[in-house]
Amino acid sequence: MTKSKHTDGPWRELDGYVMAGPACIGHFRTEVDPEKARANARLAAAAPDMLAALIHASNQLNHQLTLVCQAIDKATGEYFDN
Repeated sequence: MTKSKHTDGPWRELDGYVMAGPACIGHFRTEVDPEKARANARLAAAAPDMLAALIHASNQLNHQLTLVCQAIDKATGEYFDN
């Protein structure tokens, strides 16, 4: 897997700002709806963790699917490609 292009984590939310260590990497405007801005910043701050979880799940699912296809191939004597 190639190195990610986004700022390394961990990211965290701080009063509508998305922080990576001491650096601010994003800001959600708080004038209109401060609670919604903070919720958006929390969601953005979770992005690196969510991406890592999705990559891990995808790798696990690909491995499991390979095992399933191999079992079908063995049982049927035919190549099975999902």
